[in-house]
Parts: sequence; structure tokens; C-alpha cells
Amino acid sequence: MAVNSAIDMTEVKARRNKKVSVVVRSARPAWIIDVNEYPESQRMVFDLVFRPYPGRGWYRRRYEYDGEADVLHHRGEVGMPESELRTLPAEAGFHW
Repeated sequence: MAVNSAIDMTEVKARRNKKVSVVVRSARPAWIIDVNEYPESQRMVFDLVFRPYPGRGWYRRRYEYDGEADVLHHRGEVGMPESELRTLPAEAGFHW
């Protein structure tokens, strides 16, 4: 008989946020958007909107967080016009 061991994604999210806080330490404000969770493998794929390079504008950067290995993988980035910031949901703001 198979046992269904549900993964608590709240704990995975907390570990992810700890890793993300290092990335955005000096680049706030920041937003986490378009989150896809994969509980069976403790993974999350999401976009982080912030200014990683001082004076060079806003970027939308894709990350994958591997909760089993506790590793944050950078998967690419694209520039983002400042005018699109107002379309970001307030609840997506990253506060850590």
C-alpha cells in the first residue's frame, strides 16, 4: 500500500525565501511572480522582478528552487520596462 506523504510547501517556500533574500539584499524593492510549485519534487519555478545591477533598470529573472538540495538556480533574465511595475500585484512584493 502506497503512503501519500504530502510535502509542506510552506517550509519549502521559507527556505526559498532565505536564498532569495541574499539575491535581493541590496536591490529592493522586489517581487516574486508567476510561481509554479511542484510538491512531489519540492521544487518551485518563479520570476523575480528587481534591479540586480545598480543604475541599469529593472529585470525579470527566472529561478528554480530545488528544495531537496536547498539550491537556487538562475535560469535567465530579460529587461523589464519600469512602466510595467504598476501591473505587479501588491501581494507579490518580497518582504524578508
